[in-house]
Amino acid sequence: MRQRADAAAGCRHIRVDFSPEVTLQCRYNIGFFWPYFGVFMDFQTGPATKAEIAAIAELEHAAFGEHCYPSFLFRQAFDLWPELLWCVRDNQQVLAYLLAAPMLHRPKVLNIMSVAVAPSQQGKGVGQVLVQSFCQSQQQNVDIFWLTVDPQNQSAQRLYQRLGFTIARYEEDYYHPGEPRLVMELDLTNKT
Repeated sequence: MRQRADAAAGCRHIRVDFSPEVTLQCRYNIGFFWPYFGVFMDFQTGPATKAEIAAIAELEHAAFGEHCYPSFLFRQAFDLWPELLWCVRDNQQVLAYLLAAPMLHRPKVLNIMSVAVAPSQQGKGVGQVLVQSFCQSQQQNVDIFWLTVDPQNQSAQRLYQRLGFTIARYEEDYYHPGEPRLVMELDLTNKT
């Protein structure tokens, strides 16, 4: 991570690499996206590689414990939807990942099944870079992104709301009795 202050513009710079051929330069206003003034973050984000699957599975286990997806799911997701398994990496280390899947009968709707950020990277904007860059990369083919959030996870709710997601509904027993979830959506059909 390199530091670069741009006080005159009141912005900080984040370079997000979607692939070796395409680099997106993003500029965000202070206080909206990034908690640290003048930090230049140089992450690469994009589809995961086969070599990163083990690190993604470890991150999933660290984030969700006994409720984690099994490691073989990430290999299957890599084979089925390689453009929907994304990660953020810094110097070849996986800092965060996102897994999405298409809806069978609604091909323009994507479910973001899981997002996890390494504990050492939480609160630094890594998750926001990941979700935002993923959604931007898919927006030509997608009308609605949706995901679920534990109602007790206020930081995740705020993150998704900053990115334009809204609460679509509350479901009391989403996974099992006593495991409620908020269903949140980012509806691109309402954007002009």
